Amino acid sequence: MNTLLASSGKAAFWKLAPFLPDELRLKILFLKEHGSWPNLAEPRTFSEKVQWRKLHDRRALLTMFADKYGVREYVAGKVGEKYLTRLYWASSDPATMPFDDLPQRFVVKANHGTRWNILVKDKREVSRDALVAQLAEWLRSRYPALHCEWGYRNIAPMALAEEYLSTAAGDIPPDYKFFVFGGRVRMIQVDLDRFTAHSRCLYDPQWNLLPVVLGYPKGVGIQRPENLDEMIWCAEQCSGGVDFVRVDLYNVDGRIVFGELTNYPGGGLERITPASFDAELGSWWKLG
Repeated sequence: MNTLLASSGKAAFWKLAPFLPDELRLKILFLKEHGSWPNLAEPRTFSEKVQWRKLHDRRALLTMFADKYGVREYVAGKVGEKYLTRLYWASSDPATMPFDDLPQRFVVKANHGTRWNILVKDKREVSRDALVAQLAEWLRSRYPALHCEWGYRNIAPMALAEEYLSTAAGDIPPDYKFFVFGGRVRMIQVDLDRFTAHSRCLYDPQWNLLPVVLGYPKGVGIQRPENLDEMIWCAEQCSGGVDFVRVDLYNVDGRIVFGELTNYPGGGLERITPASFDAELGSWWKLG
């Protein structure tokens, strides 16, 4: 299989991928990214368990978690509306976007996929027609089935315009991602400089920097947030006590803002170094 991947290349694989059974496709992707064949019959590592969830976990709550519009009501019920971004507009018809009524800065996104968003820093520099066209394209699409992330499959597509988050200095706020297992935060991932020199730090709940690399280069440690205890509380409440979910929050000059709930972090295809930590993360996840 290594010979096949080396000779055919990435483009050839994706051309063949739609015709492969889901499990075989995930195994090949896993081999490509992790350098080993996954055990999906008895998954042990965190990365293997993400693949297992893709193939076998069909709980309706995964769809609700993945829906960037529908999850707002759930989060408001768990921790209150004050933790939500301001929502300016939501519709299944992008042509109804009230562009003139939107603030100078905002974000547009589709609710049924990932990375389907546009940060509008100054609406004088963008075209309404271009935004509407992009939203319409996203709403006609389904999040790539080739990734086997079932949770996105049954979401009713919606276009959204919401608050643009930035610090008082005008910077993009750090992204805090809480790995919550059985209702308990066990690890915190912080993403920095996502649009320039993306780096990542991993912490335990006591804010000790972990000697671990996950996907992106390890960054320089940052100061413990003063409201970390509240952020952990918020993440654990939003998790609903499920076997595993990643709760993404922003900390905007002390204001905690909910980002999203993530069922399949990195698709389980981001290499974890050392590999022993992948196994430790997996030991915390009791498959539901």
